Amino acid sequence: MLKSCIERYSDSVWYDKDNHEAAAYEIAYHAIACTNLCSAPSEDGMVRWAGEADPDKHRFSQSEMVDYIEHVLRQIPVYLQSFSPEEDCWPDWYNLNQHEFHINSLRHVQHHAAELIERHRSTKDLSVEWLTFQ
Repeated sequence: MLKSCIERYSDSVWYDKDNHEAAAYEIAYHAIACTNLCSAPSEDGMVRWAGEADPDKHRFSQSEMVDYIEHVLRQIPVYLQSFSPEEDCWPDWYNLNQHEFHINSLRHVQHHAAELIERHRSTKDLSVEWLTFQ
């Protein structure tokens, strides 16, 4: 859903910060970077995206963010090989086991996907395809 939303943004809305604390590209970067971080089995086990840059100095394009999503999707099967649901999660600022932490990560990315969808809908008609099962 996040990828579909990002692909539908126009440049003018994607980079617009008027009346918002953060531009859409900053929200997308935050959501994807946190997903990569939170999906990794450890800080040392996280595989960094080749396109990483300081979001305060670089305005990420939609295609860059889609590439980052694809990077994370490629890493998740590797990350899951070290998944131990009942063990504490590695970021010590969370008091959660790995299973709870992954659920929190899913909630976090969907929170920001909804934020981006709502922002775009307020400026332009945006529809996002829902996953269906046949």
